[in-house]
Amino acid sequence: MAIPLRRSPHVFGVIALFAPNDATDFSAAEESALLALAAQAAIAVENVMLHGEAQRASTTDPLTGLWNFRYLTVSLNREIERALRFDRSLALLMLDLDHFKNVNDSYGHQRGDEVLREFSERVKVEIREVDTLARYGGEEFVLVLPETTPEGASRLAERVCDAIRSQPFGGRVTDMSADEPISVTVSIGAAVFPDHADTASTLLRAADRALYTAKRAGRDRWVVAEPATPRRDR
Repeated sequence: MAIPLRRSPHVFGVIALFAPNDATDFSAAEESALLALAAQAAIAVENVMLHGEAQRASTTDPLTGLWNFRYLTVSLNREIERALRFDRSLALLMLDLDHFKNVNDSYGHQRGDEVLREFSERVKVEIREVDTLARYGGEEFVLVLPETTPEGASRLAERVCDAIRSQPFGGRVTDMSADEPISVTVSIGAAVFPDHADTASTLLRAADRALYTAKRAGRDRWVVAEPATPRRDR
């Protein structure tokens, strides 16, 4: 006997009950009991799924599907603790699309949103599963790279810059129209724990300073932060 786990309009699964042998029939009372069990189980399953969806919604960016600033904060602090515990390096890249305001002003916010989504997909191709890519806000993104040295961070930053500049964004052709391709570049600031900072907040600030150094130098490039100044004992 099979009873669906149903909460209209969805079916979440099925409860299947097997008789001990082919000659055994299920009674009406047994069928009624299984129906009651399935009804309660469906409510429980739906609640778990809704809770999971609410958690995902609270930690993901609705436009790009990436992690949001809230998740980034938790993840970065966790990775800092892990790097400290195991004496490993941890790199952070801060990425900012160059002159993105011009994209919105010239092509509209809908095209701007499409560029942000395509940018996210291009960056994801270049990173590992263990890396965390989050939308920091607006056109700024952050990459958290466990067990990554300054040299590794530099190589990835170069690959990302090349992936963004190598091909215009958009240019989709439909039956009715064609989107004009948009050339986009990105500037990146890189900082590494513990070389450039020793906390999550100072690591973000170090990467941010390196990012603006890249922008002042002409954009479409990456810069690694300066080594942290050793603390003096008081």
